[in-house]
Amino acid sequence: MEKSWLSAILPSDEYKQKMLLYYLGEAAVLNLIVLLTLFFLNRLFPHWNLSVEVGLGISIIVFIFYVSTRYMFSGMEYANVTTETSFKLERKKILLRSMSFISLYLLVYMIFIGFPRSEGQWSEILGLVLLIGFVYSISSYISLKRSYNKNRSLLDEKSG
Repeated sequence: MEKSWLSAILPSDEYKQKMLLYYLGEAAVLNLIVLLTLFFLNRLFPHWNLSVEVGLGISIIVFIFYVSTRYMFSGMEYANVTTETSFKLERKKILLRSMSFISLYLLVYMIFIGFPRSEGQWSEILGLVLLIGFVYSISSYISLKRSYNKNRSLLDEKSG
């Protein structure tokens, strides 16, 4: 593959690189459609007062959500998970990474922002962190399960 600055963020596996580039390209085209739609909606309905921040936010969310979802459902993230034992081990690692994220986020938050003073602040912070941890856990588990099933079916094809 041609070297570019994008190579720094792509995986080293050539198949994963190729697929991720497809997903990024698809997301770019989808993003163009979203931006054009927002542009025309803003022209047709000027009383909506669609701000630049909202338009950019929608664009960023669509891009990230699309690439993440395609990658998660591709079943290529956990290429070495082929046995029930390795599946269970990765599942535990996902849980540990989620717990680590939640703990680290709370620690960093308290260091830089300060200790929450009210019950409302606590519930706001915990709600956000737990939601992000939950979404990470679920998306990682879906990716793991898809990878495991894909790897098992590839092994069954080779042996059968």
